[in-house]
Amino acid sequence: MPRYYAGIGSRQTPTAILAVMQTCGRMLACTGWTLRSGHADGADMAFERGCDQGHGDKEIFIPWFRFNGSDSRLHKIPEWAFEQASELHPNWRFLKGPVRKLHARNVLQIMGLETGQTVSVVLCWTPNAQAVGGTATALNLAAQLDIPIVNFAVVDYKKELEKWCPGI
Repeated sequence: MPRYYAGIGSRQTPTAILAVMQTCGRMLACTGWTLRSGHADGADMAFERGCDQGHGDKEIFIPWFRFNGSDSRLHKIPEWAFEQASELHPNWRFLKGPVRKLHARNVLQIMGLETGQTVSVVLCWTPNAQAVGGTATALNLAAQLDIPIVNFAVVDYKKELEKWCPGI
């Protein structure tokens, strides 16, 4: 049975952290983990580069065809993901269609397309270790589902990361 992790975070992730994310993505790929991410600049791309280096499996959920140059075919977002995102976002009714797609895509990063295939852990970086922007949707859902979150913005994150990515 596949093991899934979400490799997500801010587009403004610091360069040094991006390098750690890429290494972690490669190590997890080499040990059979499947990456779930969204092909956004910054954290998402770092995990994806590492996964590719380790020749790992990945599920890259994008909000629309060719988002950010991605060739992923996972761009058809099911209605249930929009419903879940609407329950998580405090101002859903004010969001335009494309922004709603981005948030619904973040739901899929945690839950996947198949029932019972949620991620085992979320690896991320957010400014000041706060759940902000689109990443907040994924982090809030993970918290609701009691999925561990390792935020690389927390000072001692490597201790927690070691549980998932030994030797990092």
